[in-house]
Amino acid sequence: DPRVQNAVLLMIATNAVTMGVVTFPVVMSDPDILRKFETVDKLCLVLFTIESSMQLIYHGINLFRDGFLVFDMLIVAMSWTLVNVNAFRAFRIFRVVRLITKIDTLKNLVMALFNVFPKIRAIFMLLLLIFYIFSVMFTQLFKKMYEEDLVEGPYFDTVFYSLFTLFQMLTLDEWAGILLQIQRTYPWAWLPFVLFIFITSFVVVNLIIAVICDAVRDLGTEVKTNLQAPGYAILPPG
Repeated sequence: DPRVQNAVLLMIATNAVTMGVVTFPVVMSDPDILRKFETVDKLCLVLFTIESSMQLIYHGINLFRDGFLVFDMLIVAMSWTLVNVNAFRAFRIFRVVRLITKIDTLKNLVMALFNVFPKIRAIFMLLLLIFYIFSVMFTQLFKKMYEEDLVEGPYFDTVFYSLFTLFQMLTLDEWAGILLQIQRTYPWAWLPFVLFIFITSFVVVNLIIAVICDAVRDLGTEVKTNLQAPGYAILPPG
């Protein structure tokens, strides 16, 4: 029933908003207000439990054949398990992820991403290989510069430091400052830096974006095909 689904969506959205508001200092500093928000949170959890129970009664054993419905039940079950564990109370916000299972557009998008996961996995393997090659190369080129007080940090003293620094360069976060420090000793250092950033940030990352865009395009094509199938009528624009 669409009305039930809309009610569940409203409950999930309301629960998400209350979990965000409860982090405000004005709420956390007032025990009475905080207690009221906790009551609302438990009420939402009870309603989610009732909804999951109704799903189980309606679908029966077939519920466990639907990954999204199983995911819903796991989220609710984990919420009850962690309700009294203060260390895990922050993870209650993951209930909002249930919106994916309730909105067809989001559900289809997630399924499309899962379909292209093998391609993304291959790209990540390529990215890991590039990282390893450049981390070894940068370590051999620029090691011990921190020990000799030529740079402000041990950016490339070991392979592990190099991997971390290369990840920072991949995100384009203050990589120019690291390059300028190294260029004081090695003026040609800009060449491997620019080469790595070009290969990773502009080539590999764009490959990942292209694969995701293809998945979204295929999803749109599939939706149009379903609409044009017998039994559907497409109205002219305007």
